[in-house]
Amino acid sequence: MPGDGPRNHPAIAHLKPGPLGNATRSGMIATKTLIFATVGDQITVGTPPGFGGKQFSAFDKRTGELLWTTELEAGATGAPMTYMHRGKQYVVFAIGGQQHAAEFVAFALP
Repeated sequence: MPGDGPRNHPAIAHLKPGPLGNATRSGMIATKTLIFATVGDQITVGTPPGFGGKQFSAFDKRTGELLWTTELEAGATGAPMTYMHRGKQYVVFAIGGQQHAAEFVAFALP
């Protein structure tokens, strides 16, 4: 997951690591060429302060490169799934939070 993680910690800062991920509940799904990942927001029990989020991201399956990300109205509360409808592929998952009613969001793949 995109996120800084503890990369500025004195024990490893000299290594100048790139993003190390995010300490939160995440869900992932792979398609033929992509990996999609959700992030749960801070309502997750045990999420450290300053972590969590509302992102949904797509990564290149072969290289791990972040290709696309968007900020959602709330964090994910379930793992993504994919389905086909009339020849188009979609990724859908649930979001919600203390200030946001539960709902499903869906994204169409190009």
